[in-house]
Amino acid sequence: MINQGTAIQSYASYLNMPLIPYNILSALVTNESTEAEKIWKILKYPDAKAFEKPNLTYTEKMELVWNPTEQLNTMPQDGYRLFLKPLVPASLNTDSSQTQLRISTLDIKSRNQREAVISCCLSITTNETSCMVYDDYFRLLERTDVMVSLLLEVLNGIDLGVGSGRLSFTNIPDGKSYVLSNINNGKSTYGKSLILLLKYYDDSKKGGACFW
Repeated sequence: MINQGTAIQSYASYLNMPLIPYNILSALVTNESTEAEKIWKILKYPDAKAFEKPNLTYTEKMELVWNPTEQLNTMPQDGYRLFLKPLVPASLNTDSSQTQLRISTLDIKSRNQREAVISCCLSITTNETSCMVYDDYFRLLERTDVMVSLLLEVLNGIDLGVGSGRLSFTNIPDGKSYVLSNINNGKSTYGKSLILLLKYYDDSKKGGACFW
């Protein structure tokens, strides 16, 4: 028997949370907009005229994605450009002609037992020798700035199918979106980290009586 003043509580299940980086990748692969295609061109082609190259096919895009199950023993990681993890081998930090994108969750801040704010990190790294790209009007622009603008255009406001909110570049209680420059002293690479937020709500787990 439950005493007066008690209540049955519900709690969030976070089993879907690991899907966030994968679903961001899926959104980038399946989006056929000009902006999404340019993201893949920047990853694929290191020269300044990357946008003049043809669009990548689905297969060509997936060949840039590191998959340890299928590819670890057939090709070194520095042959890939997109990683669903925050850390890559040191050899990628000295590659002379590459741009890479790493997608991961940065932190999770609980608001109560059913709600949280999840920060998603999209880290862009490029080499200083291949850090420029011409836009459609033949203006020479810095590559990581262009990548950030394209990622925001494609991802800001999309539904990832996880949680209750949309991935967004915004400030909310317990969360802040921002872009941070990453410069490694003594190394030839640098980059930017784009932080996007996702409101997460779930009440599918039912707990016992709460006496709070």
